[in-house]
Amino acid sequence: METVASCFIMGLVLIACFNLFPSSMYALKQGESALVAEQEAQTWLEVYRNEKFDTLQANLGIHNLGTNIVNGITYTSAIDIQDAPGTRSDLVKQLRVTISWRFQSKDRSLVRECWLSRVRP
Repeated sequence: METVASCFIMGLVLIACFNLFPSSMYALKQGESALVAEQEAQTWLEVYRNEKFDTLQANLGIHNLGTNIVNGITYTSAIDIQDAPGTRSDLVKQLRVTISWRFQSKDRSLVRECWLSRVRP
C-alpha cells in the first residue's frame, strides 16, 4: 500500500513538472513580447519628443511608423498627434503611440501616451 501511495505521489509530481515547464515557457515568451512592444513604444515617443515642437503637425490622423521583427514576431507601430484636450493648441500636443503584434494566434496591442508642452523663450 505504501508503494502504491508513493508511486501515486511521484506521478503527481512528475505531471506537475511536465505541465509547469510549457506554461512557464509560454509566460516567458508572452512577457518578452510585451517588453519588446514597450521598448518600441518608448523609442518612438523619444524620437518625437526630440523633434521641434513647431514641426509636430496635429490632427492629421494616425501615421504608420513601420514594422519591426524581433524573434519572429512582427510589431507594427503607429502614432497619432493631436491637440491636447482642454489646452491651448499652440502650447500642448498629445502623442499617442500604438504598437500591435500577434502572439500565439491572438492580436495584442499596447498604447502609450505623452503630452508635450512648448517651452517659451
